[in-house]
Amino acid sequence: MMQTLEHREFGAYRGLSNPIKVDNQRLSTDCGAGLGADNAAILGGELGVEDLEGLAARGII
Repeated sequence: MMQTLEHREFGAYRGLSNPIKVDNQRLSTDCGAGLGADNAAILGGELGVEDLEGLAARGII
């Protein structure tokens, strides 16, 4: 249940594969988005563009 995965910052590494099978095929395993990569998309629904720009300018996001 081990497989080689590719991490965007650290390169290839060995990790656990997904233990769940569908039609005798293991489901794919991928690395998630980098830290903060989805901040604008997630917070954009809650805050306005000006608020996001202000938080980014102050280094908060």
